[in-house]
Amino acid sequence: MRRIKQYPFLTAFFAIMILGFLIGVIKAALYPQDVSLGRYFAWHLTQPFWTELLPDYSVEGRSSLGYVDTYSSDLTGDLREDEEKDGNDMEGAGTDPTGIDGAVVSNVSGTSAAADGDASGAGESSAETAGEGTGVSGEDNGRDAGEGNTGATGDLADAEAVAAGSADGSGPASVGDNATHSGVTGFVTYEPVETDSYYYTDRGRIALTTDYAYDTVDDSYFADAAFIGDSRTLGLHDYSGWKESAAFYCENGFSIYRWTKGGKVTFQNTGRDVDLTGELQRKKYGKIYIMAGMNDLGYGNTELFGEWFGSFLEMVKESQPDAVIYLMANLHISRKQDGVKEEMNNVNVNDKNATIATFADGQRVFYLDANPLFCDEAGYLKDDITFDGFHLYAANYPVWTDFIKSHAVER
Repeated sequence: MRRIKQYPFLTAFFAIMILGFLIGVIKAALYPQDVSLGRYFAWHLTQPFWTELLPDYSVEGRSSLGYVDTYSSDLTGDLREDEEKDGNDMEGAGTDPTGIDGAVVSNVSGTSAAADGDASGAGESSAETAGEGTGVSGEDNGRDAGEGNTGATGDLADAEAVAAGSADGSGPASVGDNATHSGVTGFVTYEPVETDSYYYTDRGRIALTTDYAYDTVDDSYFADAAFIGDSRTLGLHDYSGWKESAAFYCENGFSIYRWTKGGKVTFQNTGRDVDLTGELQRKKYGKIYIMAGMNDLGYGNTELFGEWFGSFLEMVKESQPDAVIYLMANLHISRKQDGVKEEMNNVNVNDKNATIATFADGQRVFYLDANPLFCDEAGYLKDDITFDGFHLYAANYPVWTDFIKSHAVER
């Protein structure tokens, strides 16, 4: 006590430091997407304490709000070691993160097929089939590389505006009149920007909803449906009105990478953690909705993500041979949150979405992109519909569910 009284200013200094540390820990727990590096380490160092004291919290973020796990990149070192053991070189990710150069989007040599009214977008290198290099055969994919490509439109903002041109999110308005409902999953292309990121490459393409003669259905359609995904899917569970009828395998931080490592997922209908593969093998569903990839933005790179997603989708198809499968695009990030971390940006989101879209065959597997409903012309999630730059306010879920109900395939 004497020493404390002798050094009041030093005591006050250390008291302030300790208080600041505790405030950082609390904020890291409540708002993990908005913390500094120091707060990030404070969170991880004290994670066992928080997990024990507040079981609703996890390393992925606050479960009641469903924050996206923005710290997935801390596993990159482990991924690199795994790949080195397997004899694979991950350093080449910057040149071709999806491993499917030319397989989907044809090179139109800077001309705008959309402007010319050419919905096919056939270009100089459209001979390759979309399935090649993705783990999906060209026959399964059912379309040539150039089909559905609207062509180069300038920069990313222009391409986003074209992609948002269709009110229902099915594609650019300029292509709508030429739509044949052929099952083609098209792409808007733009002049890519060179990046040096390990996680992704700007490939200059934005995937569009699979062109198909969809039916509009009511809520009874989802009685035999299963939804698989992360916190955005968890939002559908909470606000769609389907949680009493459909099955929801979703939770904060769900990622395809974690599935490859044997990670379990919460079956929201019972609250139990389950082995997803085993669950799908035991139960049969008529429709499967998958929304994943947001929490994979910092796990490895897009090439690896494509391999993981291909394996995941193959598991789903084998386990549910009679189900119609919907691949739902990851929603974009707001302008404020875009770029808060190297891997957390819409170019990376588009890269992952475009990779996911290549697995759609327009026969059994369909790609649905609701981003045009929620994004501005530059492709950012609108600020007035999100509370954190990643997730929608509850009031906006009816717009999303209406989109899903108007893009149904009945067999």
